[in-house]
Amino acid sequence: MTPVKPFASGNPSQIPEFLSTHPNHEKRAENLRAYLLKALKYYNGKED
Repeated sequence: MTPVKPFASGNPSQIPEFLSTHPNHEKRAENLRAYLLKALKYYNGKED
């Protein structure tokens, strides 16, 4: 088990995501990619 590293991020001025009203930049980009792929399936008529 890996110990938790609180407040570990690449940008020391960025607050932890759980204290923020918005997701961090990396997480937001991951989510957008995932949602886009899912939306394209629906758009192309190949939804699961």
